[in-house]
Amino acid sequence: MGTRTEATTDQRETDFHMFGPATLIREGRPVDLPTGGPRELMALLLINPERTVPASLFAAVVAAPGGNGTQIAENSFAALRTALNGSGVDITRYTVNRDGHHRREEGFALVGDADVDLDRCKSLLDSAFLTLRSNKASRIVEAAAFSIVGEPLIGLTGPYFGNLRVQLEAAQALLIDLLEDMRESGETSLARVWRRHAPKLEPNVFVDHWCSAVGNPGTTLITSAVYGTTDASRNVWVRRDDDVAETSIYLGRGDNAAAAQRALVRLLDEAGLEGSWHAPPRRGSWYRKLWVRTRKQTSHLSLEQITAEIERKVRMEVFDKDQAAIDNQEATGAAALIAALQGEDRACIRVGTLLVIKVDRQIVVNNLTQYQLAWLERHQALLLDPAGLLRGLEALLASEPLAELPPSSAH
Repeated sequence: MGTRTEATTDQRETDFHMFGPATLIREGRPVDLPTGGPRELMALLLINPERTVPASLFAAVVAAPGGNGTQIAENSFAALRTALNGSGVDITRYTVNRDGHHRREEGFALVGDADVDLDRCKSLLDSAFLTLRSNKASRIVEAAAFSIVGEPLIGLTGPYFGNLRVQLEAAQALLIDLLEDMRESGETSLARVWRRHAPKLEPNVFVDHWCSAVGNPGTTLITSAVYGTTDASRNVWVRRDDDVAETSIYLGRGDNAAAAQRALVRLLDEAGLEGSWHAPPRRGSWYRKLWVRTRKQTSHLSLEQITAEIERKVRMEVFDKDQAAIDNQEATGAAALIAALQGEDRACIRVGTLLVIKVDRQIVVNNLTQYQLAWLERHQALLLDPAGLLRGLEALLASEPLAELPPSSAH
């Protein structure tokens, strides 16, 4: 494919690799992570886009006959914290209730923005799918192929990683086939080329992950052993917990970031949601993410019901200020949030399916359909571009499937 230099020019201070000789690279140098626990845990975290690993999965993958699984987990956790120190990414423990809040699930999670080669590849493919010029699309596919060069999962043994290695190698080969086909055929649509080649690799969890760009969205890849078993050779697609929602806040200027953040947390608290921030905010413009879940007293409500109530409060504050003034005790969180946005030229706040967007001094409140939500999940960079997000949602209306429209609109 020739010689390229772009593959290394975008390297950040800390890179995470599923391909090549090192899992973790700091300032261009590999960080030694020993096998037998630390390296396996790091790989499991990187494979999963949500950056979470159930303790049951780690125990199944790093099964040591006669060994102390708890001690291996503790040592691996400590080793990773040391390796990640100063990188802007950290590892933390988590505990959630599953199975109707009767069974507790413990595990590990990465906190911060991990720059992973597998994710860079997907991002490039997302761009290539949207490009209708054959030369540009093929160059993007070439860059995607170069972002995952090298043997995958080096140094990791056992049936679980062996199965994943086979799938990763097949995914690498797919990109080469796509590139050759595009060059030979002059095809301008990657989607059409994709449909000719990707079906040959079904089922392949990594290809399915990339395939979200052409109509297979909505699932989160967790290469997981089945809970309660030790069958670590399987890969299972699962949806996020029903009682967990992604929340984010973007401010174009960020001058009033502290007040906006407090107001958002206050609004969520009033709605019966609690959360934890993923990472420190990105500066310049201001952006931060957190996950929220229902409290015990609101666990009987669905997130859709809670989000609808938050939407009602925000709409009342934005579009019916006289009523909001009368009922300000109920709308305090929403009022504080809208007030905090006054000095911002552009902003975007997401709470699950709810979007509050400010562009050109106008505030738009939008509750996403499942189709729109799936589209947003593969174009999350638009959360940092409110104007582009609005344009994208407007364009999406013309292509939204009839199944997502009200019954009276169906033919």
